[in-house]
Amino acid sequence: MAKSEEQTFYNKYKSTIFLSIAAAILLLVANSALWVNNQIFNSANFAGTVTSSLTSESSRQAIAQGVTDQIFTDRPIAKRVAGDFSTKIISGLLATDQFSSILNASAEKLQIYTTSGNQEDIVIDLSGVKNIVTRLVTVADSFGQEIDIEAENVPDQIVLINESDVPNFYTAGLVFIWIAPIAFIASLIMFAYPYIKKNKLNYKKILVIQSSLLAVLTSLSLLTGPMFKPPLLAQIDKPNGRVVVGNLYEAFIATFNSQLYTIILIAVAVLFLSILSIYYPQAKKAFQLKKK
Repeated sequence: MAKSEEQTFYNKYKSTIFLSIAAAILLLVANSALWVNNQIFNSANFAGTVTSSLTSESSRQAIAQGVTDQIFTDRPIAKRVAGDFSTKIISGLLATDQFSSILNASAEKLQIYTTSGNQEDIVIDLSGVKNIVTRLVTVADSFGQEIDIEAENVPDQIVLINESDVPNFYTAGLVFIWIAPIAFIASLIMFAYPYIKKNKLNYKKILVIQSSLLAVLTSLSLLTGPMFKPPLLAQIDKPNGRVVVGNLYEAFIATFNSQLYTIILIAVAVLFLSILSIYYPQAKKAFQLKKK
């Protein structure tokens, strides 16, 4: 009996189910296009995300380690003695406001290269850090403390991301500019069709179908972020580079997921209200009959 009722329900709402799946997919495509435009092609948002990521402790530590490796090139013994100290000093300097302003400029260049199709190495200017290291060594020497860090060996700049590793969103951006409105409008039409079509379908049940499918498909799309991270990091040769790029990836995926969470929250809210509108009157009526 139950199986027969399920089959009847499926036959009755079959077109609504397929339309809802297609509409949810198109809405997610439109959401992705919106994210690309807001986070990749918006220079302020892009620079803010990059700067926030690269000033995190793990990113600063990775960058400082890369600088230290260059300072002690061909000096393995000195690196064993003073390498950790050098990394701590440089990592601390990278947390200063001076470095944040320098990093913001590099982030703006990365945004330009990412969205223009003209890739170049993304470098960070370390001349300011180099001057501070020089002063620290001078002060330490004046107190009779020997720090085996030669400031002249501190590079003026360090390559943060190689040209070959800079992503190219130029073509994707152009495509998404056209896809976003088309996908969004098509999604709205597919969601609205069961209500526009005059039939005997229960509109509250249609809402349950649409909101539940949207919530499920959006939740599944949250799994796409972790899927692309391993192959991306596999292209990075240096361990320190993997840390930096991995943090950047996580920072941008977090902004993408926040949009998905908003869709899920709205879908779940609609689902809850739809179920409540279906069963609350029945429960209220049953309670009143029982009370009599």
